[in-house]
Amino acid sequence: MMLRAPRLVAVALILAGHASVLPAQLSAESAARSIGRAEAARNQAAELRVEWLETRSLIEQARKEAGLGHYEKAMALADEARRQGELAVEQYERESAAWRQRVVR
Repeated sequence: MMLRAPRLVAVALILAGHASVLPAQLSAESAARSIGRAEAARNQAAELRVEWLETRSLIEQARKEAGLGHYEKAMALADEARRQGELAVEQYERESAAWRQRVVR
């Protein structure tokens, strides 16, 4: 237990020196990653021609919010767009399987 306390204090002191820079950088990077994941999911749905109507505008709104420094809102919008892309692909797969069961015999 004695060894852990000094290490924790050292880590806390190191992080405290960078506290003003770190959260903003992480937020901007996190928002960019979220937007990238949303774009990848949208692209996958678009390749299958099942992209939902709102997905692209959500990504555009997320980029706008990130540009304004509203990273949490940007991440929320991007996460919703990513989820829509994923759901569109799931819907495509589910409907393809259901069609085969109904029609192909």
